[in-house]
Amino acid sequence: MSPKLPALTGFVILIKILLCGSVADAQEAVWLGATGDWNRASNWSPVIQPSDTAIFDSSSNVRSITFSGATTSIGTMRFNSAGSNYVFTVGSVSASQTLSIGAMGITGSSASPTFNVSSYLLTFPK
Repeated sequence: MSPKLPALTGFVILIKILLCGSVADAQEAVWLGATGDWNRASNWSPVIQPSDTAIFDSSSNVRSITFSGATTSIGTMRFNSAGSNYVFTVGSVSASQTLSIGAMGITGSSASPTFNVSSYLLTFPK
């Protein structure tokens, strides 16, 4: 076995990670909302709380959404044409909650969502 083989193997693994990404890549998911809790993975398809884009359409009859996590971050909230009348309530469960919406913000072609924020923090990037 050549002494250069371990270095070459490490190089090949690094290239695979760079080309294929990793499991920790940002996630996109569609709201299914059985319970109304954003932070419950089973409310999303695929079954994972999104970190990149949260998509809202007619997939769910649950249009009132709360947050069980102290801090929730999302890159984009996208509302498709059938995704209207959603109401998001920050501060209904925890004494201190933060919802951060990234640079892409809120996009889509449906009616504007409603955000109820009661002495808690809703942030948008500058």
